[in-house]
Parts: sequence; C-alpha cells; structure tokens
Amino acid sequence: MTVVGIQTEILTPDLSLVREHLARVLASPQFAGSARLSRFLEYCVDSTLEDRGRLKEYDIALEVFDRDSNFDPRIDPIVRVQASRLRAKLKEYYHESTKLESFRIVLPKGGYAVAFELISPVTPASADTNLVDPKIPEALPDVQPVASPRPRHRRLVYAAVGIATLGLIALAIYARNPRSASAARRSVAVVYFKNLSGSAASDWLATALSEMLTAELGSSSQIRMIPGENVARMKTELALPEVDGFDRETLQRIRRNLGSDLVLAGSYLPVGGKIRVDIRLQEAESGETIESVTRTDYESNLLPLVSAVGGRIRNKLGVALPTSGEESVFRASSPSNAEAVRLYSEGLRQLERFDALGARATLEQAIAADPAYPLSHASLSMAWSRLGYYSKAAAEAAAALKLSGSLSREERLLVEGRSDEANSQWPKAVEVYQALWSFFPDRIDYGLLLTNAQTEAGQPKKALATVDALRKTVPGGDARVDLAESKAADGMADNNRAAAAAEHAEQFARISDARLLEANASIAKGNALTHLTQPDKAVAAFENAIAICHAVSDPGCVASAQNNEAALLRTRGNLDGSGQLLETALDTATKIGDRRTAIRILTNMGHLARSRADLPAAGKYFDQALASSRETGDLRYVAIEMNNLGNIANNTGQAVLARTRYEESLSAARAIDDRSSVSVALGNIAILDYSEGRLTEARRGLEEALVLKRDLGDRASYAYSLKHLSNVLRLQGELAQARKVMTEQCAIYSAANERIAAAECTLGLADLDLHEGHPDLALTAALKIAGEFTTVSPATEAWRVAALSYLNLGKSADARTAIDKSLAIAQKSANAVDFRIPSAVTKARIDAASGNTGAALASLRENLVTAQKLNKSGLQFNIRLMMLRLQNSSGAEVAKFEDEARRAGYGLYADEAKALRTSKR
Repeated sequence: MTVVGIQTEILTPDLSLVREHLARVLASPQFAGSARLSRFLEYCVDSTLEDRGRLKEYDIALEVFDRDSNFDPRIDPIVRVQASRLRAKLKEYYHESTKLESFRIVLPKGGYAVAFELISPVTPASADTNLVDPKIPEALPDVQPVASPRPRHRRLVYAAVGIATLGLIALAIYARNPRSASAARRSVAVVYFKNLSGSAASDWLATALSEMLTAELGSSSQIRMIPGENVARMKTELALPEVDGFDRETLQRIRRNLGSDLVLAGSYLPVGGKIRVDIRLQEAESGETIESVTRTDYESNLLPLVSAVGGRIRNKLGVALPTSGEESVFRASSPSNAEAVRLYSEGLRQLERFDALGARATLEQAIAADPAYPLSHASLSMAWSRLGYYSKAAAEAAAALKLSGSLSREERLLVEGRSDEANSQWPKAVEVYQALWSFFPDRIDYGLLLTNAQTEAGQPKKALATVDALRKTVPGGDARVDLAESKAADGMADNNRAAAAAEHAEQFARISDARLLEANASIAKGNALTHLTQPDKAVAAFENAIAICHAVSDPGCVASAQNNEAALLRTRGNLDGSGQLLETALDTATKIGDRRTAIRILTNMGHLARSRADLPAAGKYFDQALASSRETGDLRYVAIEMNNLGNIANNTGQAVLARTRYEESLSAARAIDDRSSVSVALGNIAILDYSEGRLTEARRGLEEALVLKRDLGDRASYAYSLKHLSNVLRLQGELAQARKVMTEQCAIYSAANERIAAAECTLGLADLDLHEGHPDLALTAALKIAGEFTTVSPATEAWRVAALSYLNLGKSADARTAIDKSLAIAQKSANAVDFRIPSAVTKARIDAASGNTGAALASLRENLVTAQKLNKSGLQFNIRLMMLRLQNSSGAEVAKFEDEARRAGYGLYADEAKALRTSKR
C-alpha cells in the first residue's frame, strides 16, 4: 500500500477558521502551560491578519514580554530566544495533530509575521500516484469516519472526493464537535419555535414545544440532545433572529457555540383551539435542510402532536421508533394537564431571561396545577437557588427526587444530583455525577457537573483529573472545560494555572460567540490575576465581564462581577471606588431579589469597613449578611459570617466572644461537611489560643487544620496556618523548626506571587536571624522590603526589624530613624497587637540603649497594661522580660520569671531569661 506523505503550500484561509485553529493550538498541551508563548503566537497571528506591516523585535519585546522603552535587542535576546522556542512548540504540535488540521501556522526564520501552510496528504514523489484510489478507505489512515447514521448521498460524496478535500471535511466535522471521534451518537439542538400569531399569550408554546420535542427525541439512546439550558444560553449570546430556520452562516455560529451536528427550528400558529407546527431539520455544518415536517392538531393534543413530529425526525435520522418504555418516559416528561404545561413552560422561559423572581411565582402556580410533576419542582429549586434561598431550593429538590420514579434513568440521576447539590451534600453529588457520566460518556455537561461537585467537595486534584479525561472527548477544545480547570486550580490556590485556564476559556468562548461563558471566564481570570497581584489586568477582566453582562441583559451577572472588582479595588487602596461599586451592585441584587449575591456584597462591605478601620460598621455588615444567610439557609455563609464576626471580636479585644463565634462557625461548617470552612475555623481557634498564650493547644489546632488544608490542596490557607505555626514554634523556643516551617510558607507565597504575604514571611525569617545573632542579614532583608512597600503591612514590621538590626549593629541614630518611621505607619492602623505595641516596645528598647531608661520603662508599663487588657500573653512576657533587663532585677526575680515562662510554654523567653540570669553570676 502506498505511504501517505505531507505536501504544503502557502494559502490565505478564512479568518474565522484561523481564529478557531489558533484557539485549538493555544489550548493544546504544548501551549496550555506557557502563557507567554501563547501570547507571543497570538500577537504574531493577529498582527499578520491585520496587516500591521513588518513586525519589529522592539515592538514585540514591549507588547509581549513587558520590556520597557529602554529595551535593546543587541543586549537582550529575549524575542529571538522565545521565537526559537515558539517554532519548536509549533513543530511539536503539528507532529502530533496533523490528522485534525487542514493547514498549519508557520513562523519563518528571520521574521515574526506568520504564514499559513495547507496540509495535503499526497504520495511521495517516487511513488506511483496511480496506486492511490480515493475510494479505498485504507488510503486514509488518519481519518476515522463518523459512526452515526447519515444520509446515503452524503456517504457517496465522501467516497467521490479526493484525499485532501476529505481531510478538510473531517476538520469541519471534528473541529468544534464536543465528543470523541469514537462517539456514535449525533447531537441535536432544538433551537427555536416562532410564534406566528403575534399574540404574547401564546409565547409559552415556543418553550413547551422545544422542551417536549427535546424530551421525545432524548428518550432514544441513539441520539444526544443538547440540554435546553445550553440552548437558552446560546440564544442569548448570539441574539438569534426569530425565524423558523437559519442560513448557513448562522447555523455554523450555532455549531461553534453548542457543538451540535443538527439543528431543529420551526414555527407554530394557534387558531381556533388548534395548532399548526412547521419544523425544519438542518445540518449545522452544511446548512442543508434534510427534513421538513408540518403537523396540525388540537392544542390539548400537544403530546400526540410532538410524538408524530418526533417519529418523522427519527425516521429521517435512521433512529428506531420509541419502545413502549420510551413512550412512557416521554409521557412522564410533561405535566399532566394543559394549564400545568403552560405555567411550567412560562416559568422556564422566565429562567432563560434571568427573571428568577418571576419564574419562582410562575413555577409555584405550575406546581399547584400539577403537584406530582417532578420537573416543575426541580425548576423551582433552580429558581430558589438563583435567588439564594438554599433551604427552599433544597426542599423543592427533595420533592423532585421523591416524584422522579417515572422519569428515565438519566433524568432520575440528574434530579438526584441536583438534590445533593441543593443540600450541599457534595460527596454524594460526586458519586451520582460519576455514575451519570459513566452511563453517558459523550455528555460533556455531565462530566462538567462532576468536576464542579469534586471541586466543591474539596477534591480539586480529582477535579483536575476529570478535566484531563474530558479533554480527550473534545479534541478541538471547549471553553467550559477550561473554566472547570480554572475553578479546580483556584481550589488548590494554583493561581497561575487558574489564570491560564481562564484565559483559554475566554478565548474559546469569544471564538464561539459564547458571551456568557466569556463573562464567567473573565470573572475567573480577574480573580486569579487579583491573587497574582496583577491588578490592572484583573480590572480589565472584570470590566469585560460587566460589559458583556450588560449587553446580554443579565443583571445578576453584572452585580457579581462588580462585587469582585470592588474587592480588588479595596485591596489596591481605592476604598471610595470600591464602596461606590458595592452600593451599585447591592442595589441591583436587591431589585432582582438575588439574595445570594446580596449576601456576598454585604460581606465585602464588611471587609471594606475593616479596611477603613471602622470595626463597628464592619460588624453591622457581617451581622446583616449572617441574618440573610440564616433566613435563606445558606449554611456555608453562616459559617463564613460567624468567622468574620469572630475576627471583629478578636480585633476589638473580645476574646470570649471571638471564641464563641469561631466555635459556631466550626459547628455550621461541620453540619454541611464544608471542610474548607472547618479548616479555617480550626485555624482561627488555634490562633486565638496562640494569642492568649495557650501555645500547646494552638500548636495542636494548627497542625489539625494544616492536615485538612493539605488534603484540600488550599495552598493559600495552608500557608496562612504555617505562618502562625512558625510563630508558635518560635515562642516555644524551637527556632530551627520554626525556620523550616517559615521557609515552606515563603516558598508558597512566592510561587503564587503573593507579594505582601511573601514580604511578611521574609520579615519573619529576618526576625529569626536577629535571634540567632545575624543582624546584618536581617537588616538587608528589612530595608529591601521597606523600600518596596508603604502599606501598614509589611512596612511597619520592615522598619521595626531594621531598627532592631541597626541597634544590634551599634548604629543608634539609624535605629531611631527607622523606629520613628515604623511608629508613624503603625498609627494608621487600629490593630494594636500586631503593629502599634510591637513598634512602641522596640522604641522603648532604643530609648533605653540611649540612656533614657525612665521614658523606656514608662512606655513599657503603659503597653503592658494594654497587653493585659487584651489578654495577649506573648506580648506580656516580652515586655516583662525587657523591664527585668532595664530594672537590673535580681537573679531570683529573673529565675522566677524563667520558671513562669517555661511552665507557660514560652521557651523563647525562658531561654533568654536563663541567659540573663547566667550573666548576673
């Protein structure tokens, strides 16, 4: 048999094909892990398509590699080096993926404008070309034919075309088809029914006919129906015209968005109690109409009418007529009377239009008309969930599950999974969705439900494994899979991966005209970039999401994106801008009855008040959020708000109240098996123990929290607990172990580009350097950080450590200058424990070294009283030991202090007291 080779020629392909092709390349394993190379390739392709002229190395360095205007290509070879890497990655991609592509992107040496080369399978020059027969399947080893039934004339066309053309047809089939090449089922989307009567009173029939026809065809295992919620999203995103059929261009847009092989659309005309339905079945890729059906019947006979239409469609597709069992399932998929059908359909229509408040009322009426119909309860559960009423959503989901016995196995499992979700039983939801996806492996949406449940259940590593499995079923890529990866990566605090996956999702969604998916991807990207301290890019991502949400008239989406952007503005210090956005978002959420988003906005308002040092106002916002969480049954946020209120109590010296709040948070989190909130509550109780001097209990609690956080993959929260564990170990006198823990913490923060947290950690290591007699090392680290930051944290501590370092080096004037800077910054914070008292105590030490012992002792006594009022044992031992030094106390007094500190677990101060006592001999 003749070996098939590859022949190339330069071409100018259609722009839309290039965009789709580029998105697949960027989503491939060769590029998915390299955001910079992806950005380089995208820049070169865009510049070539837009004919920007000759691409210059200087421009690329500034635009892609963030070099400044002083860039000199003679000194810095970054562009040339990365261009070489880019060529190698492209070569690797096409080596593995030529069977899926009709052309390839080439970056010729000596320039940066790309070329597009046609890939055509041909025989080698030495071979006898007459031996290649395009009708022989063996000559096409890289093209697997679609196994589903197709019209005979289409198969004849495939047999008659040449090999190169067949490759292009295969590309068109597989490029955006969300299933593996081996999947047998063709996908069908029921898109639209136009109301020809012009009467709004008959609009509900459009939804009813779509839902019923989807259910009728979906009762067969031989075809795969696109879920109605996906179709509704697509119609919003593409703003489709109200027609009973679509031109080829529109069909291809639908295909890119949904990945559907076939599209069903039509019209209906209700007249005199009867209804005439006209339907067209079209090939999404070619635009060909392969079947037209017209049927007239009484409105009361909608089920028989839809069954007849479904039979014609089945016959055309070569799908068996429904069995008696399938007919029973279909009958069970609709309400039992016409009024219930109308109300249920109208409720779904309102949900599609983001009117959850209106849908709730309509669906309640639908249930009153037919209390036994399970899907009305399931849809009402969804409405309650969107409004943030989780206990009511859970009750309706439970009712749907109880009534689901007559549904198909697929629908029963889906209802069960939704019920587990509504009750926050995420481990159970994982089991259900795992079973659902195993039964229907070509349903990518079931795999996506599984990844979401795994992430919510605190299993982000398993979610990422599911994402990898999903990618094998969508060789052309899918924005929803990238978005699932971003969420799972966020659950592991892998901010770089979360940002890269969200950006890929954004690109795919944009290509597919999936605007709501693009908005969600932009929000996810903005969150990840916020964690990576790239605020300008994060703001741009949030603004893109807000613009899209406005464009598609989704006010809940607008409010959610504004809430996220407001949180970012707060961390950047733009408190007024943050407050204005939050007020706007809260007004929107309140108007549409979205209690879920309103709770999250109130929580952010509480954090904003804390940033303004207005702790009473912060407490009021958290109290409001807590009351709403309890009213709506949002137990996760009950736990979160209890924790926030515990923090307020702790910051205001109300240790008993703080402990009560933390324990209530722990109880609420355990009630719903929210392991993340459990780990946070355990950690905060341990931190409270630490601040009150119960170091043994603190160490035990932190170690327990760390085990949970490690299992969850929550590296950010894990590092936070490491920080406090290192402090406990330092106070216990285990300096070597404290350094080990702190080094691990610093590595996590540095990898995540958490600059402030990494700086705080570095200062902790500098403090250990001071204790171990290395003030020069401590000073270098402290001054570097003091030069980079002006915020209360870490600037206050940076100048304090610098002051102590100068003092130990005998530079008293420099020490005084540094501590004055520390004190000035500390006064901006209401936090006495972490900022004002430590700086004041260090100043007293510098005063004493300068001979002003009286002033130093007066300051120490004042701060000791404050520490005692706040019940901060560690501060008390530190201050008392310094006073013993300044008062030249007797050996007996020092020995008494040493014994007290040792029994309390403060080995650090006990050891220092022992050294002081020994020096007095």
